[in-house]
Amino acid sequence: MHRKFPKLSLKWQTHHMENQETLKEKVTKRQAEETKAHKAGMLRINKAQAKTNR
Repeated sequence: MHRKFPKLSLKWQTHHMENQETLKEKVTKRQAEETKAHKAGMLRINKAQAKTNR
């Protein structure tokens, strides 16, 4: 069953858009941190492997 929603108020729409933007920023920030951590972890692993390979 498809319900038609009343047109959303402009105020709510702008608020929603702002929320979407902040969410995107948070996600990109977290992703950047994760990639940093991942790279650091990979470096650590590579160093450990290099030691064991000798």
